[in-house]
Amino acid sequence: HEPSVSVIDGIVFVTVSIHGSGYFPDPHAKRDHTYSLIARSTDNGETFTTTIFDRDRCETENHERIDHSRNIIKLTDRRLYFGLGLGARHRSVFSDDLGITWYFRECAVPGAEYEEKERSFFTEAVFFYTNSRRLMMLSRVDFAYAGFGGALPNSTNYIRETGLDNFDGEVLFESADNGASWTPLRAVGFPSLMYPSVVNLKDNKMLLTFTVREIPPEGTGCIYPKVGVQAIIFQETPDGSMEFDFSRDVIVIDDSTPDSMRNAGCFGNTLELPDGSLVTPYSFPKIDHEILEIANNKEYLKQEV
Repeated sequence: HEPSVSVIDGIVFVTVSIHGSGYFPDPHAKRDHTYSLIARSTDNGETFTTTIFDRDRCETENHERIDHSRNIIKLTDRRLYFGLGLGARHRSVFSDDLGITWYFRECAVPGAEYEEKERSFFTEAVFFYTNSRRLMMLSRVDFAYAGFGGALPNSTNYIRETGLDNFDGEVLFESADNGASWTPLRAVGFPSLMYPSVVNLKDNKMLLTFTVREIPPEGTGCIYPKVGVQAIIFQETPDGSMEFDFSRDVIVIDDSTPDSMRNAGCFGNTLELPDGSLVTPYSFPKIDHEILEIANNKEYLKQEV
């Protein structure tokens, strides 16, 4: 389910969540519950070895869902780092041998918690270093249940009105101890901004590419409310704060999804190639004209179509 690729020192890592039960169960699952897997290849994807993080290995209760970060990162001390969410608990996962073996450490997230919902801030999180080598995490957050011990800077304070997760958003965290703990700094963007990636650029600037998964509610800060893939340039200021400006200079990479077929495709991450050029792969739906007409006219609400 939603695999993600990290390449470190020529080694290809694929992280994937496998649903053994619940919504969209995987017929190839080897467990009767949701678990995480890291596939590792040293021959450019010709062959893989796998490491499974299931209930037995993680020592979780039946009610604790196992989730993980979207990427693996190499820390400044040369260890590899990966985040596991065990229900509402957080566990940092390290490797000293480039992913051959992994070991756990409990992780603290002071100043952030989920109320009335078992979920972690490692769920679909993306780790990155700023140009000044500060370790950061962009975490997908359900603002209907997440609490931050007070007002979170730059939050839109939007609470979705449906039971869907299309209006989750992103929160920026920082770790000052190589992933042993994470502290929330600020909200980033607007509701429905998710699946981010970060590319370090020159002059202390960084490229943030993201999916607009649903047409954002009015007044929440999106100047181009279309489902698709967009990007902005952000930077670390001299006082150490992170400056994200979504009010101007938004790069529209893809807006192919019609408004009536929202929540379809995208998932674009930008990669920097060895020659310095950038490439962003993404998906979008190709919809039959008759189906699109039904969607545009909301004929699906009728008892007979």
